[in-house]
Amino acid sequence: MALTATLMTACTAAVGATAFGASLAITPQPPDTVLYVISSDRPLTAITWRDSLGHMRDQPVDGAQRTWTWTFTSDVANPPYFVSAQSAGATVTCRLIVNGKVKVEDTTTTGHASTATCHG
Repeated sequence: MALTATLMTACTAAVGATAFGASLAITPQPPDTVLYVISSDRPLTAITWRDSLGHMRDQPVDGAQRTWTWTFTSDVANPPYFVSAQSAGATVTCRLIVNGKVKVEDTTTTGHASTATCHG
């Protein structure tokens, strides 16, 4: 009986300490640094991308721009990274770079009004 009481007391103490965070520490993950890169052989005609909260954005283009970059941080779990661009030229490339590593790259060469899309 004494052994049973001792074990119950030890278990209760361990569970109580854990339940109140005394022995469990959750370390938050640092946010991702995300870089979208678009380049083309001719002016860009449209750019669409998702921001750090997952909202779709249309980027204004000036009719002469051949490159575009956007950097942001995101601490969203399973983020919906996405960027797409259309060009008046034959080649348009998008890159999705997360924490310094290329996650997705797409180059489209299809003639006039090419589109490249990166998501992941």
